[in-house]
Amino acid sequence: MNKLKNGVIVALVATMLLLTYTIWSYTLGTSGTGLMRRVFGVEEPEGTHYAGYEELSYALRVITPLSCAVRESRGGALYGTTDRETASACFERIGSLLAEALETAQTPQEARASEWRGALGGTMVFLDFGGRVPLSTLARLLGAQAPESLTADARYVAVCVQGSGDRAAAVLYYMEADGTVRRCKTDADADYLTMLTAEWTPNGYRFAFEERLTDAAMLLMPTDTIPALEISNPLSTAAEADFDRIMEDVLESVGFNAYRPSVYSESDGTRVYVEEERTLRANGNGRVTYSDPGAAGTVGTEPSAADQTARIAEAAHLASQVVTSYLGDARLFLLDTDYDAAAGEFTVRFGVECGGVRILTKRGCVASLTFRDSTLCAAELELRTYRRNGTSVIVLPASQALAAAGGRRDFGLYYREEDGAVKAGWYIGE
Repeated sequence: MNKLKNGVIVALVATMLLLTYTIWSYTLGTSGTGLMRRVFGVEEPEGTHYAGYEELSYALRVITPLSCAVRESRGGALYGTTDRETASACFERIGSLLAEALETAQTPQEARASEWRGALGGTMVFLDFGGRVPLSTLARLLGAQAPESLTADARYVAVCVQGSGDRAAAVLYYMEADGTVRRCKTDADADYLTMLTAEWTPNGYRFAFEERLTDAAMLLMPTDTIPALEISNPLSTAAEADFDRIMEDVLESVGFNAYRPSVYSESDGTRVYVEEERTLRANGNGRVTYSDPGAAGTVGTEPSAADQTARIAEAAHLASQVVTSYLGDARLFLLDTDYDAAAGEFTVRFGVECGGVRILTKRGCVASLTFRDSTLCAAELELRTYRRNGTSVIVLPASQALAAAGGRRDFGLYYREEDGAVKAGWYIGE
């Protein structure tokens, strides 16, 4: 009988503990009003608790590096990858440290080429974003607040350990669009960075400057083959019903009522949709343009870092809704942003890549979206589909290609659209 009583007591205690934990977990971070809504079965959507979370998640998808490199010690071998999925995993792993480096960055100082090469030759993590990313936006997406002095856009960003022992420090390096390299001392944890770099095993990658080919921070692959791509245009091959379905998605993404605009066709087959002052045009080559001449904006006031981030997020969301649906094996990345003070317009442009290798398109980008304040006033979208066809392309060895390039910073391994085909090789980038 005593054993039975003891068993009942243990069961009751365990039940109480379980209920306590369940209630604590259920109510953690929930207001009284929110709790009452839960009691009565009224759940709030996730976005209610995390304002802007969905939009910012789209921005983070297009602002992940196309390639990265990690070196554990000075003079040590390099781990590298030009596969974006792998680079994104590395980016996620060092995200908190990079956020700390961006938030605590001191006033940028110009770095000599020898300092840049020396930093990349030591303990460091190097990220290549493919396009020009505003550092203030990068910081905000990582949950940090960049100082006012950190206003540059950069394709290459590196966090490096300099000094040793008690004097070891994490230093932020980045390269601006004109090739100027700047360095910032930070309060990021150098010991933690050193520990992180030990997680990657060298795999034969190297920088071009390590082979004395060029000063550019270009990663060289240990192989001279990349997957072959094929390109197609979904609008040119779509049946009438499919064309209408695609255009309904496009119209709704820019705020049209897909069932109300006036529609007519021009002599070359371009379909034109009109709603009040707004116009959207689509042709069989996959090009879609949008214009809203009535959109109001503030002239001469450059968007704040928060506003720029919001516009990038909105543009990424729209481009993801429309363009990503048809990209196939390719993915979007942020190419650059631009502010026209005279027109009060902020433009966000997206490029496209496959496997971490940029695709050079005829128009330079697959999506360009322009805002006046928070209103979309113009857009150009290219609907393309890229597919790996199961074969590989043998490209010219890097040493030969770089010898002929003359040290151009934008020279590298790319895919290029030519005459309805995609060719892989060494090209001058946009």
